[in-house]
Amino acid sequence: MQSIIGYNIQQLSAYFSGLSDGRLVAVNVFGEPFFDVLGVLIKVSPETGDREEVGLVSKCPFDKLDDYWTGASLKEVWEHANGPVGNQHFLVPITPFALGGEFVISNLARLPIQEALALYQLIREQISDLSDGAKVSIEE
Repeated sequence: MQSIIGYNIQQLSAYFSGLSDGRLVAVNVFGEPFFDVLGVLIKVSPETGDREEVGLVSKCPFDKLDDYWTGASLKEVWEHANGPVGNQHFLVPITPFALGGEFVISNLARLPIQEALALYQLIREQISDLSDGAKVSIEE
């Protein structure tokens, strides 16, 4: 199974196994995984681990979701300006979305999947216990 963005779900399942007990069914262009959890489609933020219910899998299959969920049109704009993203990379926010980064091409960088997921894990670990409004500096 592959998502409409083109990532191989079987290969990515191991990377996202700790974020949900559900079955990984898709990953969008930003590297946000979507899980089937008892028939409910759940998107998990790789930056925070927060979960967002999308809807019933039977009524909201990933390939029928709008751009808010998939990021497909932003990917197209980014590719027009910068070249292909490819299926071994994600578009990762320079300023994390969880920290107010905008969903615009100037805030996106193309990173190999493994680097992107390592960065997301680093962000998750460093902001997990912070209160809203806290000042942060992500350190490698």
